[in-house]
Amino acid sequence: MSLDTLDRQLEDLPPLPAVVVQAIQVFNDPEFEFERLEAVVGKDQSLVSQVLKIANSPFYGLTGKVSSLKDAFIILGSNTLRNLILGVSIMRQLGDAEGAVLEQGRLWMHAYGAAMIARRIALEIPHVDEEAAFVAGLLHDIGKAFMNICFTDDVRRIVEHAELNDCLYLEAERALVTIDHAFVGERLAGRWHLSPDIVAAIGQHHDTANPSNEPLADIVHVADSLCRALGFGHSGDDGVTAIDPAVLDRLGIDIATLEQVMMDAYPQLCGARDFLQPA
Repeated sequence: MSLDTLDRQLEDLPPLPAVVVQAIQVFNDPEFEFERLEAVVGKDQSLVSQVLKIANSPFYGLTGKVSSLKDAFIILGSNTLRNLILGVSIMRQLGDAEGAVLEQGRLWMHAYGAAMIARRIALEIPHVDEEAAFVAGLLHDIGKAFMNICFTDDVRRIVEHAELNDCLYLEAERALVTIDHAFVGERLAGRWHLSPDIVAAIGQHHDTANPSNEPLADIVHVADSLCRALGFGHSGDDGVTAIDPAVLDRLGIDIATLEQVMMDAYPQLCGARDFLQPA
């Protein structure tokens, strides 16, 4: 996979649906009005249905309480609703495809687990938006999901190499291809005009040696590792990535805090497992 090949595949990928683009514009309008949002998003009832399904999932502890878009707006707030609409849309864009090597459902389960943990970690970090952390965690592996659909031969070789050599997917990826999933994800997120901090987090979450990393990237690095340790979903291998101590120093959190984060996250993840389990 070359950079030229990647860019050609990205050009062929459909843009985010007009409904989603318009919804984000409504959210970003300083004179936001829910009625305008409802008029826009209501055009796509499939999107509304999926957003409500997740809003009623164990992730938010609101089972059965959210029956309309207005309920979601009132109970969850505009930031969370915005992120749900964006996340659901991207999941639909990168859904299952014939010939995919990794199970996209389990890949997205890992992504949701990382998102929940990232949001919990963000509560410990001053001046970090917990909803931005959730989105960064949710989308951190979109490059892997995209490669799984568009570069299946490369992904197959990576998975086989990881299994044969008992190594992490990332290690196999970097041994076999010149462009890793973090770079692909950053490129994809930029094409979809996601916010710069989210784009950076997606691209940097494995680049832990960079002292100028955005806090979101460091949070996602930790969340990804903890989600793997808890065995939630599947990200291409069964290994657990080591957390870089430099990342913990930059974030100002210690091992005791990580243990508390895992204790807090585990019941939520267990409750959500059946909800997200692929059929």
